[in-house]
Amino acid sequence: MDLDDPAVSQPQIEDPALMGPLPDGPSAEDIDEDFDGAYLDEEWDEDWEDEDLDEAESPADSASRRFGLMLSAGLSLLIFGFFNWPQLDSFADLGRPLLFIDTTPSGGDMGAHVWGPAYLRDNLLPQGRLSGWTPDWYAGFPAYHFYMVIPPLAIIAINAGFTWLLGIPLAAAVLYGAYRYGDQAPVSKRVVWVVAAIVAIMMIGIPYGVAFKLVSVVGLVLLPLAAWKMGRLAGSSEPIPSFLALGSFVFVYDTNFTIYGGNIASTLAGEFSFAICLMLTLLAIGMGARGIDNLLTRGPTAVVIGLVALCHVLPVFFLIPSLLLLVLMHKEVPRAWTLAGTLAFVLIPIAFSEGTGLGIRALSVLAVLVVIASAAVAETKIFERASWLALTGPTAILLAGFWLAPFILRRDFFNDMGWEPIENIGPSLLTVPMKIALPVAAVGVLLSYASRERLGMMFGGTAAIFATAVGNVGAGPVWNARLLPFFYLSVYM
Repeated sequence: MDLDDPAVSQPQIEDPALMGPLPDGPSAEDIDEDFDGAYLDEEWDEDWEDEDLDEAESPADSASRRFGLMLSAGLSLLIFGFFNWPQLDSFADLGRPLLFIDTTPSGGDMGAHVWGPAYLRDNLLPQGRLSGWTPDWYAGFPAYHFYMVIPPLAIIAINAGFTWLLGIPLAAAVLYGAYRYGDQAPVSKRVVWVVAAIVAIMMIGIPYGVAFKLVSVVGLVLLPLAAWKMGRLAGSSEPIPSFLALGSFVFVYDTNFTIYGGNIASTLAGEFSFAICLMLTLLAIGMGARGIDNLLTRGPTAVVIGLVALCHVLPVFFLIPSLLLLVLMHKEVPRAWTLAGTLAFVLIPIAFSEGTGLGIRALSVLAVLVVIASAAVAETKIFERASWLALTGPTAILLAGFWLAPFILRRDFFNDMGWEPIENIGPSLLTVPMKIALPVAAVGVLLSYASRERLGMMFGGTAAIFATAVGNVGAGPVWNARLLPFFYLSVYM
């Protein structure tokens, strides 16, 4: 359409008397004063990508965004290459990509995890169930009552499918349909392509061992891309998203822990669900930051938060304070609210240390709620942001409730692994990489507060929260060493 055409830009009205009264609506002044998404059509909820809602980029911004995307994609490819060719001594090794050889994954707890998706596929899913009882392993045990179901379902989805002769043409047909008719879908074209790609993969039957290995590494492979996307969704300008991708890359290759979760060593030892969940957590933080700003995208954000809860429980403890701290961060709101919220969160692990009573623990949680409520009363922007999260969070819980509710109700049957808490926390917090990263991170937090860069402020807060948690969480269902990855990641980011 040519907007310069007079017939378009100045439509002629033959008889104004034939027109009915104009509907009441906001004036132009009202829209100019308060354009925060309140008058946007609900269909925009689907278009949560940053390019869809942002103003047109300048050539320099577009070039820097492309560079950041290429950098993060390159880092992801390096991680993927490491898993495929961990010992690349010659060109002959290129012909043996380990991820695509149908062998049984092993190492650490990985061998035990290999059993699970196959039992789910062969015994539980045919009965229309996601959990049940298995007679395996001596006297049997509850299968998938106390362990997350999304990663094994992803393995089954990739493993299932048609033979290659039939699956490849069907997959090609699905992708062609997305290309041919994607513009006519009621959602954004990116969503169409993502769904089409997932369906196309499911059309082709992939050997079980290959499917298992691909899913087990996907969290780490996509972590740099997720970190970069988190920065973009949160509105950070380059090079900050690129630095976030680099920080996640360093975290993946940190060799100072081998079982806590999130790095290569932990993932190869069986903690792949944790890695997948951590990747989704970064996406959820970015989508939450964007939703808190534009007061839209509740649906997509709730879905991703629900997936976080269905992939692993521990990263949920990282996601909750991250989103609540973001609520307190706005360029028109004093930074004192962010500091108060961080301090209130730091008090929670102190209150939950061994020997404290239920009343003290309840008061620590209440302190966080009081800070947020006080900020919401004092600042209209925080009230709007808190209201958005108050609707999105419960929606995510309801989406994941089919598994979370039985998990919580059966908590009396939780197994105590008998891990002794780390008492000498100094060496664990101040590893060799941390001695280098912590001073840099401290400077970054100060600069973030000075420039109101909220992701830097948020990660500074989570670093303080989880350092305190490692030092105060005693013996119980949560091993304090499992909280160290959140401290390390916060410092690297």
